[in-house]
Amino acid sequence: MARRREFDEATVVNQAMELFWRRGYRGATPQALTEATGLSKSSLYATFESKQGLFLVALEHYIDGQVQVVSTVLAEGRLRRGLERMYEALLGIATTGRTCLVCTSTVEAPLEDAAVAALVRRGHEAIEQVLFERLVRAQTEGDLDAGRDPRVLARFIVTNNMGLMVSARVNPDLAALREVAAEVVRAVC
Repeated sequence: MARRREFDEATVVNQAMELFWRRGYRGATPQALTEATGLSKSSLYATFESKQGLFLVALEHYIDGQVQVVSTVLAEGRLRRGLERMYEALLGIATTGRTCLVCTSTVEAPLEDAAVAALVRRGHEAIEQVLFERLVRAQTEGDLDAGRDPRVLARFIVTNNMGLMVSARVNPDLAALREVAAEVVRAVC
């Protein structure tokens, strides 16, 4: 008979996500993961099979949360204000010493691993889809010129966001980051 788990898996995933977010994949050693979650290595490996398995679950949790945040901040009001709120949220993260976990994973995680690469790609695509849908809505509301391609603009925003967050790791100058974000918003609308 299998033993009953004596921990909340969602809490463990969130704790691991926070560690991966702060230290990156390489910096989140098995020892650091056990300290962050309070679980033994055997419990972590029995539940998630490997560090990579835990990373994939944690990254997926992060992506789901970010999709929800971006959807929420873009949902109400005019497109320009929604994009400004999105950048306020992004820059709020960038100035805490952490950047986007998807960005960090894009640069640092073992992308030669097909599972990690697929999940990182899913993160990019999920945010792009939220932006695309909002840009299409903006066209119907008259906030975005009908001649603009919402798919290309969504990719443009995602690509700029990745660059902005990676740049924030080495230069977290909030004023400079705000200038870049404002330029992206001007370029879109």
